[in-house]
Amino acid sequence: MTRSGVWGLCAALAVGLAWASDVHAVSDREQARLILLDRCVTSTASTDNRFTEFADTCKCAAEKTSKQLDSGQIASVISSGRARGAVSRIWNEARRNCGS
Repeated sequence: MTRSGVWGLCAALAVGLAWASDVHAVSDREQARLILLDRCVTSTASTDNRFTEFADTCKCAAEKTSKQLDSGQIASVISSGRARGAVSRIWNEARRNCGS
């Protein structure tokens, strides 16, 4: 392989790695959103018989919350399986704004 071929391969690899890390970040954000949604639905299901209404509220709050989280907060939700600290405050505000 020529020197220019090696540099081209390195450049392609660097772009691929950058793209992969962006995909991973999106995947983590989606995982955090699903954790928040699951916790909301399971905790609310035991206290409320209006499934569709609270499920819509949970979906709304999980989406709004996950969009506001930084990478450290996303990692915290994924590792703990719940909203804690600042994430909890963001979550509570989102729930209020989503109608519950």
